[in-house]
Amino acid sequence: MLIPSEFISDLNERTDLIELIGAHVKLQRKGANWVGLCPFHQEKTPSFTVHPAKNFYHCFGCGAYGNAIGFIQKYYGISDFPAAVEKLAAMQGVTVPRQGGSAEKQRHIQQNDELLASVMQYFQQQLRQDEAAKAYLKERGVQGKTAVLYKIGYAANEWNGLEQTLASQKEQLEKLGLLRKKNDKTYDYFRNRIIFPIIDTNDRVCGFGGRALGEEQPKYLNSAENRYFSKRRLLYGLPQAMKAAQEKKRLIICEGYMDTIMLAQAGFNETVATMGTAATAEQMKKAARFAANIYFAYDGDSAGQKGAFRAMQGILAALKDGVSVFFLFLPPDHDPDSYIQANGREAFDQLLKNAMPLGDYLVEALSKQTDSLSQEGQATSIIKEGGQLLQLLNLREAPAWHNLLQKKLEQVTGISLTAGMAKRWRALTVKSGYSISPQSPLYQLLCCLSINPELVEQLPQTLPLPGAEQEAQIAGAIIEKLRWHIPDEDEKIDVPALVEKLGHSRLAQQLKRSLHSRYAHTQDIQAEIISIINTLEQKHAQLSRRGKQEWLKKLQEQNLPPPSSQ
Repeated sequence: MLIPSEFISDLNERTDLIELIGAHVKLQRKGANWVGLCPFHQEKTPSFTVHPAKNFYHCFGCGAYGNAIGFIQKYYGISDFPAAVEKLAAMQGVTVPRQGGSAEKQRHIQQNDELLASVMQYFQQQLRQDEAAKAYLKERGVQGKTAVLYKIGYAANEWNGLEQTLASQKEQLEKLGLLRKKNDKTYDYFRNRIIFPIIDTNDRVCGFGGRALGEEQPKYLNSAENRYFSKRRLLYGLPQAMKAAQEKKRLIICEGYMDTIMLAQAGFNETVATMGTAATAEQMKKAARFAANIYFAYDGDSAGQKGAFRAMQGILAALKDGVSVFFLFLPPDHDPDSYIQANGREAFDQLLKNAMPLGDYLVEALSKQTDSLSQEGQATSIIKEGGQLLQLLNLREAPAWHNLLQKKLEQVTGISLTAGMAKRWRALTVKSGYSISPQSPLYQLLCCLSINPELVEQLPQTLPLPGAEQEAQIAGAIIEKLRWHIPDEDEKIDVPALVEKLGHSRLAQQLKRSLHSRYAHTQDIQAEIISIINTLEQKHAQLSRRGKQEWLKKLQEQNLPPPSSQ
């Protein structure tokens, strides 16, 4: 269901940006504008400017810019655009209308939110009634006030306790994966587990994590992925950590629920968790909105080392100048939970002080991976692998980081990365003279970027590009060029001119005409892009399904069994 662009435009216009931003940033008038210290990066001299007449903000220090909805997204860490619209609309006391959606569907969304909240309350009630579960938490060192703060619960060792308690919601509980079926009988997905509710920054319950009390496997179990719960986007404990992170200008990211809880209980209440997965770009972007210094705390064993290196891709893809990243590794026989209980707050605080900066860690991790090679082979491998990692950086957002990391790699290897980067740039040029169909969503996306090229920063790093192979190749090259292009201050990127340089004169002429087409009069180009991305994702999903069906058909023709669902 789409939010009408007219409503989005009106909401931005009716919002007093000085009042909205002034509630979070101390602003002072300077001529027709207002200035203050940027809330998105550390600075001593104000470079954050609010332009009330034009109704947008801009920071000359870190490059942050946007309108009222953009500020809500960035300040509160809301990656979902409709959710940001909802939040701003609530502040203004207005209701968000929807296109193509009925009031019944709106009620359905609200009912889901209420149902997940009821499930959380059920688990909390079960904990209050179960002495064994309370004894387990006490044995682990969890205090009562901590359990209340994190809304910890318990799923009783019963086959269908949740089903019986919320019987009227059985169908929806099944859709959310909280009830499962076996031999035509339903049963509770979480049983005999300590329950950790995962709550977003809007205080909505998104899902649950469960830790087995007995020997059940897996030890940790999470809600099924759905529209409410996505481990890639969420950080456990963020609602509890937001205020402390902003005050301390630091966020500690670990891997587990108990790590977060025990560190917070020890005084490190700026701690969150990735819920057992490597950090993603979405999580890193969210973390950077609340603190300028991000500390990743990993177990010191080989699994922890591998997890830290896997997280590197997500970290670099979301890294911005003004944000510092550090890594700390615990002794091999400890995780943050056990370490803080065995050694205390001061010892962990010392680990934070001795944490390894991102640049040093990058060089060390790459060196360890190439230990078995000769000195020359090691240097070549480091520069190759390091160069590939640096390609993940958004040069518009993190030019200083790119220069720093490139210099570190070059210093340790004695090999220049510049030639490799130039080769990559040239590789983005594809066969000249080709165009893209005006009916293609890829063409529509390029038209929107021609109007507002800065919005390329908001495109997903792995944007699906379905369509003719040549069209996808051209669109991908142009989008990548835009990501890498760093204009001088106040310079506006000329997308048609960039396309012309790539050798696509016909497409360049088309895009020039689009500057005066309906796209130029679209009230909210950002909403238009979001709609196009949704279309691209749907087309990509359709092609994926079609490809899978053709593959299975070929297997059947060859009398081969289909692959296991596991």
